[in-house]
Amino acid sequence: METYYSKITSKGQITIPKAILNKYKLMHGQMVTISERDNIVTVEIPPSIDEIRKQFQSNLKREGFTKRKLREMAEAQQNGNY
Repeated sequence: METYYSKITSKGQITIPKAILNKYKLMHGQMVTISERDNIVTVEIPPSIDEIRKQFQSNLKREGFTKRKLREMAEAQQNGNY
């Protein structure tokens, strides 16, 4: 684990070191999650839409849902039969 130092500006902002920006492909305007616990502040990168989609698909597959079954469920819902 690498340690970096950053000064807090008068607006309460910090600069994320370029090495971290490059490593995690962070871009201007990208959202991050900041949390605090026991005097430790953590900055996390939320999952991308693609990562969420892949995880969702994996969960559906693990639970036995197929495209056909999902389509049938959607049609039943639309027809008021669900």
